[in-house]
Amino acid sequence: MSFPQARLAPHGGATIGSVAPATALTWDGRTLTAADLATEESVRLAPVRLYHYGYERRLYEANGKERIEPVWGLAALDEDGLVLADIPGNWHDADLDLFARQAGLPIIDGRRQPTAVVRAMLAGRAPGWRRIRGEPPRRAARWRKPVGIGAGVVGGGIMVYLVANGMGSAWRGLSMFGRLIADFAEVKWLLLASSPLALVLRPLTGRLHRRRVRSGVVLGSPGGTQLVVKNRSLWGIRGKEAMLPIVIGRSHGLAARLQLYSYDDLSGIFVLDASGCPLLHLPGLWSPEYAHRFAERYGLELAVHRLSKQEYLGLVRGVRQAMP
Repeated sequence: MSFPQARLAPHGGATIGSVAPATALTWDGRTLTAADLATEESVRLAPVRLYHYGYERRLYEANGKERIEPVWGLAALDEDGLVLADIPGNWHDADLDLFARQAGLPIIDGRRQPTAVVRAMLAGRAPGWRRIRGEPPRRAARWRKPVGIGAGVVGGGIMVYLVANGMGSAWRGLSMFGRLIADFAEVKWLLLASSPLALVLRPLTGRLHRRRVRSGVVLGSPGGTQLVVKNRSLWGIRGKEAMLPIVIGRSHGLAARLQLYSYDDLSGIFVLDASGCPLLHLPGLWSPEYAHRFAERYGLELAVHRLSKQEYLGLVRGVRQAMP
């Protein structure tokens, strides 16, 4: 028996004003093939349902103002409700409904669900999880390397000049001032890492970030997801995006513990309260060493576990918010 091949492509970008991803979905009667035409890569999946989602994320602009941005996409789910593939884009309802009928796949409409529910759902990744972006790989601008070299030369020149003129203490004072700024910077300024000024100063900000990580002030990589503490509240940030902060404490609903986990080929970190209730889920790679320094600095408990399937499902289904 032959099956008609169903095809689907997004008609718009994942955010307002963005270009539609070069993504194509096909169904051959047994499997779903998600093709990234920009990179000429594809993945074959066997989902049991599709999740049509939309949620909002909080962004901080270069002027310090907060902006809410909607995000749209489609996810392929397995039998446990975990995400096999996240496929960002704006999908036309009629096209998606026809595709789903031809494929015999039910659709969950998550666009009217609370943002926290959608984000937690998307962070619940299945083993082998993929994100199909439909975008060509980003290349660093040619001017960034010369600017970085120039910034290093200028900094070195200032140091040599001050030391040669008997003002080594001035250089040490500038260095100490820089460290103080790094330790006590407002979270909203940390969120502006993708601003033009930060790009120019990236060689310097990168060194400051590594110093902050080594001292336990911040946890995470400069270009990825990070945990930051400000005024005894724990923030999850990524680029210009920020989660609602969670107060640190021992009462119910307050951040008390960090749990680094691995499950199959997945890894990440859960922020838990004192009773073990999951408050925040940040999937991705995290350093146990730096997590220990971060937790010790802010009085948080830390555990590193390899989770069973049931433990993982219990946490991802019970978490309150996440950064997918």
